[in-house]
Amino acid sequence: MSRNDNRWSESRRGTVLVISRSSAFVEIVGGMLIDGGFDRATATSAESAWLSETRTHPVLVICDASAPEEMVARLIPETIMRRLPLLLLGMTDGQTSGRARHMPAGMNWLQFPLARAAFQSAIDELVAPAPSVGRDVVLSGGGVTVETGFLMRSLDEISHPR
Repeated sequence: MSRNDNRWSESRRGTVLVISRSSAFVEIVGGMLIDGGFDRATATSAESAWLSETRTHPVLVICDASAPEEMVARLIPETIMRRLPLLLLGMTDGQTSGRARHMPAGMNWLQFPLARAAFQSAIDELVAPAPSVGRDVVLSGGGVTVETGFLMRSLDEISHPR
């Protein structure tokens, strides 16, 4: 695994794990991710899906749909178990279009050539922030004032911070 962009800041939207054996795919998709406010992480070819996802703590996984069938077949159940959104990107052919027809919820398929706006829109839809409920509380008495607040979030949001 390697982090390919060191421009992380508090305004970044999270890490996206890009899985492909093609360096061109990683560079093109990674550039669009960085432009969209995400940090990009990649997995080594020998690393299993669960290890890549454990190491990077991604908010989204993007997989090259032209990757070997066994790589994609292992990745899909792993992302479902971790409740991570998955985006498959690829060309249309018999094998990959069959994958696209059987996409569970939280997963999407996009086909090349791909416009930046369509890419960003698909990612925004998959990585929509969960609503949070909060309240500010002010307590005062005896010459002392305490200001505090709380934020309630779902367990999924805590497990996979966005």
